[in-house]
Amino acid sequence: MRVCPECHKAFFQPVGRECCPPCPHCGHVLVNQRGQERLITKTDFTLSVGGRKRSATIVDFSADGARIVYDGKEIPDNGNVKLNVDKLNIHRRAKAVWTRKLGDEVSQTGLMLL
Repeated sequence: MRVCPECHKAFFQPVGRECCPPCPHCGHVLVNQRGQERLITKTDFTLSVGGRKRSATIVDFSADGARIVYDGKEIPDNGNVKLNVDKLNIHRRAKAVWTRKLGDEVSQTGLMLL
């Protein structure tokens, strides 16, 4: 599934098709900006934002980035966080690059690992 950065609508991308398809809703051409392949997972972990611990789920990750889903207040862009994902042996600082609401209380954030 992809989310268009222009119209913010989701769509499914068939497996084995072009890597950067146009959005079927608005026609915006998506560009793959990821430098490394992401590993898909669904692993619960603890993060620290502003000294406060929160629960979250890591959805995918690479050597230099991760996408997380969590309940509660959104992490602001450029916000600093600490990740402690014991099951994946990830214990690093990160910076929020983007955040999107998924529902009333659920958000997802893209992180750049530092």
